[in-house]
Amino acid sequence: MDLDTSITYLKGVGPQRAKLFESKGIHTVEDLLYYMPFRYEDRSNLKAIRDVAPGETATVIGEVIAAAGFGSRRSKARIFELRIRDASGGVLPAKWFRGDYLAQIFEVGQTVALYGKVEWNSFDNGIAMMHPGTRSFARTTRKRRSIWDASLRSIAPSARPRPSRSAPSCGARSSR
Repeated sequence: MDLDTSITYLKGVGPQRAKLFESKGIHTVEDLLYYMPFRYEDRSNLKAIRDVAPGETATVIGEVIAAAGFGSRRSKARIFELRIRDASGGVLPAKWFRGDYLAQIFEVGQTVALYGKVEWNSFDNGIAMMHPGTRSFARTTRKRRSIWDASLRSIAPSARPRPSRSAPSCGARSSR
């Protein structure tokens, strides 16, 4: 296989996927190799909840102490809130808009890792993560830190067309 080989000859690239790649300017193997990520996520910044600050992007690992959906006072939108506590004793809420389906993914007592930007939540007068990436662990997991994908992760532009309203991708990380 040469660098100028068409991507249609790559295993797993059929006519539909080839059209998606071509819409991004990817026609050859060389084009695919030079298709660079548009950002990186440093998930190795593992912090205790009590040490995180607004504006910081961090990874926290803790136990779910509450998980519930509720209605917003200002709109009809539903909000799902997950609260976790870690060994430092800190509690961090994580919120997703239109995330009622998450009630079937998270349960009290479950250990989860959250990755995202910590923001000041004036509604609750405290910090929170909005739409964080997640990963859940089995309750018997002892080596949580080594299992969490604490690494530098590249995020490439999507080769798929984006829907006008995309659902939060919190469950995508937990199933891998």
